[in-house]
Amino acid sequence: MERDGKMAKVIVIGSIHLDLVSRVKCIPSPGETVMGGDLKYFFGGKGANQAVAAARMGAEVYMIGKVGGDSFAQPLKDNLQENDIKTEYVSADKDLASGIALIAVSETGENSIIVAKGASGTLSFDDVLKAEGIFSPGDYVLLQLEVPLVTVEKSIALAKKKGCKIILDPAPAAKLSPEVIGMIDIIKPNNSEISMLTGLPSNTDEEALQAARKLRAAGVKTVIMTRGDKGALCLDGDEPNYFASYPVKAVDTTAAGDCFNGSLAAALAKGYKLHEAIDWAMKAAALAVTKEGAQPSLPTWEEVEKAFKGKVRK
Repeated sequence: MERDGKMAKVIVIGSIHLDLVSRVKCIPSPGETVMGGDLKYFFGGKGANQAVAAARMGAEVYMIGKVGGDSFAQPLKDNLQENDIKTEYVSADKDLASGIALIAVSETGENSIIVAKGASGTLSFDDVLKAEGIFSPGDYVLLQLEVPLVTVEKSIALAKKKGCKIILDPAPAAKLSPEVIGMIDIIKPNNSEISMLTGLPSNTDEEALQAARKLRAAGVKTVIMTRGDKGALCLDGDEPNYFASYPVKAVDTTAAGDCFNGSLAAALAKGYKLHEAIDWAMKAAALAVTKEGAQPSLPTWEEVEKAFKGKVRK
Protein backbone atom coordinates (compact mmCIF):
# COMPACT_ATOMS: atom_id res chain seq x y z
CA MET A 1 0.00 0.00 0.00
CA GLU A 2 1.09 3.57 -0.51
CA ARG A 3 2.20 5.68 2.46
CA ASP A 4 1.83 9.46 2.17
CA GLY A 5 1.84 9.18 -1.63
CA LYS A 6 4.90 6.90 -1.64
CA MET A 7 4.65 3.29 -2.73
CA ALA A 8 5.53 0.63 -0.17
CA LYS A 9 8.83 -1.19 -0.65
CA VAL A 10 9.27 -4.84 -1.54
CA ILE A 11 12.04 -6.48 0.51
CA VAL A 12 13.13 -9.88 -0.78
CA ILE A 13 15.03 -12.25 1.50
CA GLY A 14 16.27 -15.25 -0.43
CA SER A 15 18.57 -17.03 -2.82
CA ILE A 16 20.76 -15.66 -5.60
CA HIS A 17 21.82 -18.42 -8.01
CA LEU A 18 23.10 -19.13 -11.49
CA ASP A 19 20.86 -21.43 -13.55
CA LEU A 20 22.40 -24.04 -15.85
CA VAL A 21 19.66 -25.09 -18.27
CA SER A 22 19.37 -27.82 -20.87
CA ARG A 23 16.33 -28.67 -22.97
CA VAL A 24 15.35 -32.36 -23.13
CA LYS A 25 12.68 -34.34 -24.96
CA CYS A 26 11.21 -35.44 -21.64
CA ILE A 27 12.13 -35.19 -17.94
CA PRO A 28 14.14 -38.34 -17.04
CA SER A 29 12.70 -40.94 -14.71
CA PRO A 30 14.84 -42.33 -11.84
CA GLY A 31 17.78 -44.25 -13.36
CA GLU A 32 17.11 -42.95 -16.87
CA THR A 33 19.66 -41.04 -18.99
CA VAL A 34 18.40 -38.63 -21.63
CA MET A 35 20.30 -36.50 -24.13
CA GLY A 36 19.96 -32.75 -23.70
CA GLY A 37 20.50 -29.73 -25.89
CA ASP A 38 23.11 -27.01 -25.47
CA LEU A 39 23.80 -25.89 -21.90
CA LYS A 40 22.68 -22.31 -21.32
CA TYR A 41 23.41 -19.98 -18.40
CA PHE A 42 20.81 -17.67 -16.84
CA PHE A 43 20.71 -15.57 -13.69
CA GLY A 44 18.31 -17.18 -11.20
CA GLY A 45 17.53 -18.25 -7.66
CA LYS A 46 14.00 -17.95 -6.30
CA GLY A 47 14.84 -14.86 -4.28
CA ALA A 48 16.60 -13.05 -7.12
CA ASN A 49 13.93 -14.07 -9.64
CA GLN A 50 11.17 -12.68 -7.44
CA ALA A 51 13.13 -9.49 -6.80
CA VAL A 52 13.62 -8.95 -10.54
CA ALA A 53 9.94 -9.71 -11.22
CA ALA A 54 8.87 -7.09 -8.66
CA ALA A 55 11.37 -4.52 -9.94
CA ARG A 56 10.23 -4.94 -13.54
CA MET A 57 6.72 -4.22 -12.30
CA GLY A 58 7.93 -0.86 -11.02
CA ALA A 59 8.34 -1.63 -7.32
CA GLU A 60 11.15 -0.27 -5.14
CA VAL A 61 13.01 -3.47 -4.31
CA TYR A 62 15.71 -4.37 -1.80
CA MET A 63 17.47 -7.75 -2.00
CA ILE A 64 18.89 -9.48 1.07
CA GLY A 65 20.96 -12.50 0.07
CA LYS A 66 24.43 -13.96 -0.31
CA VAL A 67 26.77 -14.85 -3.17
CA GLY A 68 30.03 -16.80 -3.10
CA GLY A 69 33.68 -16.00 -3.67
CA ASP A 70 33.79 -17.30 -7.24
CA SER A 71 33.74 -15.69 -10.67
CA PHE A 72 29.92 -15.75 -10.73
CA ALA A 73 29.52 -13.57 -7.63
CA GLN A 74 30.02 -10.11 -9.13
CA PRO A 75 27.93 -10.77 -12.28
CA LEU A 76 25.10 -12.04 -10.06
CA LYS A 77 25.20 -8.83 -8.03
CA ASP A 78 25.64 -6.63 -11.12
CA ASN A 79 22.58 -8.22 -12.70
CA LEU A 80 20.42 -7.23 -9.72
CA GLN A 81 21.67 -3.66 -9.90
CA GLU A 82 21.00 -3.54 -13.65
CA ASN A 83 17.39 -4.40 -12.79
CA ASP A 84 17.19 -1.41 -10.40
CA ILE A 85 17.36 -3.59 -7.28
CA LYS A 86 19.15 -2.21 -4.23
CA THR A 87 21.98 -4.58 -3.24
CA GLU A 88 23.54 -2.96 -0.17
CA TYR A 89 22.56 -6.05 1.81
CA VAL A 90 23.81 -8.68 -0.66
CA SER A 91 26.93 -10.07 1.04
CA ALA A 92 29.58 -12.58 -0.06
CA ASP A 93 30.97 -15.73 1.54
CA LYS A 94 34.47 -15.91 0.07
CA ASP A 95 34.94 -19.54 1.14
CA LEU A 96 31.98 -20.90 -0.83
CA ALA A 97 30.75 -21.05 -4.40
CA SER A 98 27.67 -19.12 -5.43
CA GLY A 99 24.45 -21.13 -5.59
CA ILE A 100 23.81 -23.16 -8.74
CA ALA A 101 20.59 -24.67 -10.12
CA LEU A 102 20.71 -27.53 -12.64
CA ILE A 103 17.51 -27.35 -14.71
CA ALA A 104 16.10 -29.71 -17.33
CA VAL A 105 13.27 -28.30 -19.45
CA SER A 106 11.06 -30.64 -21.51
CA GLU A 107 9.47 -30.02 -24.92
CA THR A 108 6.19 -29.16 -23.17
CA GLY A 109 7.88 -26.54 -20.96
CA GLU A 110 7.82 -28.59 -17.75
CA ASN A 111 10.99 -28.63 -15.66
CA SER A 112 13.02 -30.58 -13.12
CA ILE A 113 15.40 -28.64 -10.86
CA ILE A 114 18.32 -29.58 -8.61
CA VAL A 115 19.68 -26.77 -6.41
CA ALA A 116 23.21 -26.65 -4.96
CA LYS A 117 22.69 -23.82 -2.45
CA GLY A 118 26.32 -22.77 -2.09
CA ALA A 119 26.60 -19.38 -0.34
CA SER A 120 22.80 -18.99 -0.22
CA GLY A 121 22.81 -21.83 2.29
CA THR A 122 24.80 -19.68 4.74
CA LEU A 123 22.53 -16.61 4.76
CA SER A 124 22.04 -15.96 8.47
CA PHE A 125 19.63 -13.92 10.55
CA ASP A 126 22.60 -11.72 11.47
CA ASP A 127 22.89 -10.89 7.76
CA VAL A 128 19.20 -9.92 7.73
CA LEU A 129 19.56 -7.83 10.91
CA LYS A 130 22.09 -5.62 9.13
CA ALA A 131 19.17 -4.48 6.96
CA GLU A 132 16.76 -3.94 9.86
CA GLY A 133 16.63 -0.20 9.21
CA ILE A 134 14.94 -0.58 5.81
CA PHE A 135 11.88 -2.39 7.20
CA SER A 136 8.94 0.03 7.51
CA PRO A 137 5.26 -0.50 8.39
CA GLY A 138 3.28 -1.45 5.29
CA ASP A 139 6.26 -2.77 3.34
CA TYR A 140 5.98 -6.23 1.75
CA VAL A 141 8.58 -8.80 2.77
CA LEU A 142 8.84 -11.68 0.31
CA LEU A 143 10.57 -14.91 1.35
CA GLN A 144 11.20 -18.42 0.01
CA LEU A 145 12.84 -21.55 1.44
CA GLU A 146 16.10 -21.81 -0.55
CA VAL A 147 17.95 -20.17 2.37
CA PRO A 148 18.20 -21.70 5.88
CA LEU A 149 14.79 -22.25 7.47
CA VAL A 150 15.91 -20.71 10.77
CA THR A 151 16.82 -17.52 8.89
CA VAL A 152 13.39 -17.46 7.24
CA GLU A 153 11.55 -18.01 10.51
CA LYS A 154 13.46 -15.32 12.41
CA SER A 155 13.10 -12.91 9.49
CA ILE A 156 9.33 -13.42 9.49
CA ALA A 157 9.23 -12.57 13.20
CA LEU A 158 11.32 -9.43 12.56
CA ALA A 159 9.09 -8.34 9.67
CA LYS A 160 5.97 -8.85 11.77
CA LYS A 161 7.49 -6.79 14.62
CA LYS A 162 8.24 -3.99 12.12
CA GLY A 163 4.65 -3.91 10.87
CA CYS A 164 5.42 -5.34 7.43
CA LYS A 165 3.20 -7.60 5.34
CA ILE A 166 4.69 -11.07 4.92
CA ILE A 167 4.40 -13.11 1.72
CA LEU A 168 5.90 -16.60 1.85
CA ASP A 169 6.60 -18.86 -1.10
CA PRO A 170 7.05 -22.23 0.69
CA ALA A 171 9.43 -23.66 -1.89
CA PRO A 172 11.23 -25.98 -1.80
CA ALA A 173 8.50 -27.54 0.31
CA ALA A 174 9.31 -27.87 4.03
CA LYS A 175 7.48 -28.13 7.32
CA LEU A 176 7.00 -24.82 9.14
CA SER A 177 6.42 -24.28 12.85
CA PRO A 178 2.87 -23.35 13.94
CA GLU A 179 4.20 -20.09 15.39
CA VAL A 180 5.64 -19.04 12.03
CA ILE A 181 2.56 -20.06 10.06
CA GLY A 182 0.47 -17.87 12.33
CA MET A 183 2.53 -14.78 11.43
CA ILE A 184 2.18 -15.09 7.64
CA ASP A 185 -0.13 -12.69 5.82
CA ILE A 186 -0.05 -14.43 2.42
CA ILE A 187 1.25 -17.91 1.65
CA LYS A 188 1.52 -19.04 -1.97
CA PRO A 189 2.01 -22.83 -2.28
CA ASN A 190 1.44 -25.04 -5.30
CA ASN A 191 -0.20 -28.49 -5.14
CA SER A 192 2.77 -30.40 -3.74
CA GLU A 193 3.76 -27.65 -1.32
CA ILE A 194 0.31 -27.29 0.25
CA SER A 195 0.21 -31.07 0.74
CA MET A 196 3.59 -30.94 2.49
CA LEU A 197 2.41 -28.12 4.76
CA THR A 198 -0.94 -29.67 5.67
CA GLY A 199 -0.50 -33.42 5.23
CA LEU A 200 -3.61 -33.40 3.02
CA PRO A 201 -4.04 -34.32 -0.66
CA SER A 202 -4.77 -31.41 -3.02
CA ASN A 203 -5.48 -32.86 -6.44
CA THR A 204 -9.20 -32.11 -6.72
CA ASP A 205 -10.93 -28.77 -6.20
CA GLU A 206 -12.44 -29.96 -2.93
CA GLU A 207 -9.14 -31.39 -1.66
CA ALA A 208 -7.33 -28.13 -2.49
CA LEU A 209 -9.99 -26.12 -0.67
CA GLN A 210 -9.77 -28.29 2.46
CA ALA A 211 -5.97 -27.95 2.50
CA ALA A 212 -6.28 -24.18 2.14
CA ARG A 213 -8.80 -24.07 4.97
CA LYS A 214 -6.39 -25.97 7.20
CA LEU A 215 -3.72 -23.29 6.63
CA ARG A 216 -6.26 -20.55 7.33
CA ALA A 217 -7.25 -22.31 10.55
CA ALA A 218 -3.55 -22.35 11.51
CA GLY A 219 -3.45 -18.55 11.37
CA VAL A 220 -2.48 -17.61 7.79
CA LYS A 221 -4.60 -14.65 6.68
CA THR A 222 -4.62 -15.46 2.96
CA VAL A 223 -3.85 -18.67 1.08
CA ILE A 224 -3.19 -18.39 -2.65
CA MET A 225 -2.67 -21.80 -4.24
CA THR A 226 -1.39 -21.84 -7.82
CA ARG A 227 -2.51 -24.91 -9.77
CA GLY A 228 -0.77 -24.74 -13.14
CA ASP A 229 -3.20 -24.63 -16.06
CA LYS A 230 -6.07 -24.96 -13.56
CA GLY A 231 -5.41 -21.39 -12.45
CA ALA A 232 -5.36 -20.34 -8.80
CA LEU A 233 -7.43 -20.66 -5.63
CA CYS A 234 -7.55 -17.80 -3.12
CA LEU A 235 -8.96 -18.27 0.36
CA ASP A 236 -9.02 -15.07 2.41
CA GLY A 237 -12.39 -15.57 4.09
CA ASP A 238 -15.09 -18.20 4.47
CA GLU A 239 -15.60 -18.75 0.73
CA PRO A 240 -12.94 -19.43 -1.92
CA ASN A 241 -12.27 -17.38 -5.03
CA TYR A 242 -11.09 -19.14 -8.17
CA PHE A 243 -8.97 -17.54 -10.89
CA ALA A 244 -8.86 -19.27 -14.26
CA SER A 245 -5.58 -19.29 -16.15
CA TYR A 246 -4.91 -17.23 -19.28
CA PRO A 247 -4.37 -19.33 -22.44
CA VAL A 248 -0.76 -19.27 -23.70
CA LYS A 249 1.67 -21.67 -25.37
CA ALA A 250 4.17 -22.65 -22.66
CA VAL A 251 7.85 -22.73 -23.62
CA ASP A 252 9.50 -22.81 -20.18
CA THR A 253 7.69 -22.83 -16.81
CA THR A 254 10.88 -22.44 -14.72
CA ALA A 255 10.10 -18.98 -13.33
CA ALA A 256 6.29 -18.99 -13.47
CA GLY A 257 5.85 -19.15 -9.70
CA ASP A 258 8.60 -16.61 -9.07
CA CYS A 259 7.02 -14.24 -11.59
CA PHE A 260 3.65 -14.65 -9.88
CA ASN A 261 5.07 -13.89 -6.43
CA GLY A 262 7.13 -10.88 -7.44
CA SER A 263 4.30 -9.43 -9.52
CA LEU A 264 1.81 -10.01 -6.71
CA ALA A 265 4.04 -8.20 -4.21
CA ALA A 266 4.60 -5.30 -6.61
CA ALA A 267 0.89 -4.91 -7.38
CA LEU A 268 0.03 -4.92 -3.68
CA ALA A 269 2.79 -2.39 -2.99
CA LYS A 270 1.28 -0.18 -5.71
CA GLY A 271 -2.02 -0.25 -3.83
CA TYR A 272 -3.96 -2.88 -5.80
CA LYS A 273 -6.66 -4.80 -3.93
CA LEU A 274 -5.82 -8.46 -3.28
CA HIS A 275 -7.97 -10.00 -6.01
CA GLU A 276 -6.82 -7.37 -8.54
CA ALA A 277 -3.21 -8.15 -7.63
CA ILE A 278 -3.79 -11.89 -8.07
CA ASP A 279 -5.30 -11.34 -11.52
CA TRP A 280 -2.32 -9.18 -12.49
CA ALA A 281 0.14 -11.80 -11.22
CA MET A 282 -1.72 -14.47 -13.24
CA LYS A 283 -1.26 -12.39 -16.39
CA ALA A 284 2.43 -11.78 -15.69
CA ALA A 285 3.13 -15.47 -15.00
CA ALA A 286 1.26 -16.53 -18.15
CA LEU A 287 3.41 -14.20 -20.22
CA ALA A 288 6.59 -15.42 -18.52
CA VAL A 289 6.10 -19.07 -19.54
CA THR A 290 6.10 -18.10 -23.23
CA LYS A 291 9.84 -17.32 -23.08
CA GLU A 292 12.96 -19.32 -22.26
CA GLY A 293 14.98 -18.85 -19.08
CA ALA A 294 14.10 -17.61 -15.62
CA GLN A 295 14.89 -13.90 -15.46
CA PRO A 296 14.90 -13.31 -19.25
CA SER A 297 11.24 -14.36 -19.25
CA LEU A 298 10.10 -11.91 -16.57
CA PRO A 299 7.93 -9.17 -18.12
CA THR A 300 7.62 -5.48 -17.36
CA TRP A 301 4.37 -3.81 -16.32
CA GLU A 302 4.01 -2.30 -19.79
CA GLU A 303 4.57 -5.67 -21.51
CA VAL A 304 1.81 -7.27 -19.45
CA GLU A 305 -0.59 -4.42 -20.21
CA LYS A 306 0.11 -4.69 -23.93
CA ALA A 307 -0.06 -8.50 -24.09
CA PHE A 308 -3.38 -8.84 -22.26
CA LYS A 309 -5.28 -5.83 -23.54
CA GLY A 310 -8.73 -7.21 -24.32
CA LYS A 311 -7.73 -10.81 -23.49
CA VAL A 312 -9.94 -13.07 -21.35
CA ARG A 313 -9.21 -16.15 -19.26
CA LYS A 314 -10.01 -19.72 -20.24
